Amino acid sequence: MMDELADRESHGSNQCRRLALLITYHYPPSLESGALRPRGLSKYLPEFGWDVVVLTTAMPGHRPGRVLQSDSRDLVAEWKRRFNFHPHRALREQLPLNGSAPTRKTARILMNSGIIPTLRWFLTYPDPLKGWAPFAIAAVEQLRRERFDAIISTAPPLSCHMIGAEVKKKLTCPWIADYRDLWNTNLDTLEDRKGLIGAIQRHTERKVLAGCDALVTVSEPWAHQLSRRYPTKTICAITNGFDPDELAPPEHKLSSKFSITHTGFLYLSKRDPTPVFESLRELIDAGEIQHSDLLLRFYGNNGALLPQLVERFRLSGVTEMSAAVPREEALRLQRESQLLLILSWSGSRENGGHTGKVFEYLASRRPILASGGARGVLSDLLEQTNAGVHVFSKDEMRRTLLQAYREYKLQGRVAYRGNDRAIHLYSHRNMAQRFAKLLDSVAPRIGAEPHQGFRVPTEC
Repeated sequence: MMDELADRESHGSNQCRRLALLITYHYPPSLESGALRPRGLSKYLPEFGWDVVVLTTAMPGHRPGRVLQSDSRDLVAEWKRRFNFHPHRALREQLPLNGSAPTRKTARILMNSGIIPTLRWFLTYPDPLKGWAPFAIAAVEQLRRERFDAIISTAPPLSCHMIGAEVKKKLTCPWIADYRDLWNTNLDTLEDRKGLIGAIQRHTERKVLAGCDALVTVSEPWAHQLSRRYPTKTICAITNGFDPDELAPPEHKLSSKFSITHTGFLYLSKRDPTPVFESLRELIDAGEIQHSDLLLRFYGNNGALLPQLVERFRLSGVTEMSAAVPREEALRLQRESQLLLILSWSGSRENGGHTGKVFEYLASRRPILASGGARGVLSDLLEQTNAGVHVFSKDEMRRTLLQAYREYKLQGRVAYRGNDRAIHLYSHRNMAQRFAKLLDSVAPRIGAEPHQGFRVPTEC
C-alpha cells in the first residue's frame, strides 16, 4: 500500500528550486538511529534550495515531510516458515536439543559450525532487509510525473544503494550514495570479510556503485578508505549531527543525584562498561564517592550481561536498567544527567566512524564521558567541541569520575563547558548545507559550468 504524495503547489512558482529523491529504509517514527540523518536531510535541505521526497518502507504513525511508502517482505521469516520454524524466534532457540542422540548431535553441529550464519548470509545478502527493494523500485513508477534533479540513497541497509542504482536508470539524474557505515568494513562484522564472502562483497559493491556520481561517508578516515577503493569517484566526508530544534537551553534542571546515563544499544559483546563499574566500586569502597549520591542509568537494549556486571560490582541499588524509551524521553534523560556515557568499540575498528549517540549528547549540553577503544574521530570531536573527555585507562577513569563528583558536591552540578560555536558545526542544518553544496556540484543548474569531479574535499 502506497502513500499519496503531497502536491507541489507551494513550490511550483519557484523555478529555482530543485527536487531530490531520498532513499532510506529507516525514517521517523522509527526509533532506529539510522532514521536521524535522513530526517535531518529532509527537514533542512529545503532551506538550501532542495526539496525532498522520501522513499521508505511502510510504517504506521506520523511521517514528516513528503513521503512515498512501499511494502516489504521479511525474507528471513519466510525461509523459517518454509522449514516449519517459528518466523519470529531465533533459529538457535528452535533447534531440537532435547531429541534423540543423532538429532541432538546434528543440532549442535548446526549451532557450533557456523553453518547457520553462513547460510543466513547467502540467503539475505547484502542485508536481511533487502525484501523491500523490489517494492521500492516499483513504487518509483508513482513518481514519473515528477522531475527529479538528484537521488540520495543512505545506508545501511546496503539494499538502499542497490535501489539507488536501479532508480537512477528510471529517473536519469545524478545519484549520491551515502555511507553511514562502510560496505566491506561494517562494524557489525568486526573485521573485513575474507575468502569467497569478501570477494562477493567487493564485486557487488563495485557493480552497484559503478553508476553513482558521488560517495559520501561520515568521517574523513572513512572517506579516505573509499578514495583508495574508488579513486575516480567524487568523495566527500559529511558527519552526522543533531537537530538544532532539539538543542537544550543553556540552563536546565539536572537530577539531584550524581547521575551517569547511557541511552541506546550497548552491544556489550563489543563495548565494555567494566572500567566504569570497577572505578566507581573502588571509589565508593575508598570513601571518595558516597554510594547514596550515585545513580547509573541504562536505557536501551542492554542484554543479559549488564545485570550480571551490575551485580558483580555491587551497584544494583544505584542502577536503573530499562528497555528503549521513546525519543522524547531519551532526550529528557540526557538533558538532566550530570554525565553522559559513551562506550567505544573494543579495539580500533570504530576509530574512523562517529557513533550517532555523540551528536544527541552534544544537543543535550551535558558533559560526555567516553570510555574504551582507541584515539580516533570521537576523541577529536570531544576535544574540538570541549564537550567531554575520552579516557582509555582505569586510572584515567578514576581521576575523571572523582573530579566530576567533587565538582558535583561543591556546586550541585557537573559544569558543562562545551564550545557552542564548534558544536553548531555538527547540526543537521550544517549537514544539509554541505549536502546541498555537493548536490549543486553533481547536478548543476541548466546553464551552469559542468561538474568537475573532486576527491575527499576538506569541505563539501
